[in-house]
Amino acid sequence: MVDVSAVNVPELRNHYKPNATREDAEQLLAGSPPRSFVIRLSRKYQRDFVISYVKKSNLVMHHRILCGPRGYFAEGSLECYPTLVELLRAKGFLRGGGGGGGGGGGGDD
Repeated sequence: MVDVSAVNVPELRNHYKPNATREDAEQLLAGSPPRSFVIRLSRKYQRDFVISYVKKSNLVMHHRILCGPRGYFAEGSLECYPTLVELLRAKGFLRGGGGGGGGGGGGDD
């Protein structure tokens, strides 16, 4: 099972939607400005998260965030971060203590 303590932090309080499906995330983000995002549990991979976010083109993208013994990394990336918040900051989804959006890794459900 995924370590949900990773999302139990102030920076992600408004972004974490654990029971959201891909379709739910798309509905939640519909009409939101680019760089808006939600973090949800992966339906396919019980140990991982998915970030769903709005691109500049207003398209909603979905990328898997893998959780391993060394930390968190975007699928397709070799860069590992000790916390989910650090990964999201490095990828441009979070700035300081606030929200945002940005790039990612591979897709998921």
